[in-house]
Amino acid sequence: MSHRAFAQLIAQTGIGWDPEKNKVYTADSFWESYLKKNPSAKSFRKKGLENYEVLGEIFSNTTASGDMYNSSRKDPPDSNTE
Repeated sequence: MSHRAFAQLIAQTGIGWDPEKNKVYTADSFWESYLKKNPSAKSFRKKGLENYEVLGEIFSNTTASGDMYNSSRKDPPDSNTE
């Protein structure tokens, strides 16, 4: 839930995010308006979302494909398959 909420926040026009400092940059007026609609985003104002990029790799909407694709319902490939 937090990853999706943070991704929606930083996708807004006028938002800046520094991944090294894990800080969101925007006007105070934006925060006032945004937090009225999204009160759960309050924690993002001071410290962003820790490990946002790693969480993106886990929870992104992409799906692996190609030769080395492996479904979670399949056994992992062995050395002969690789």
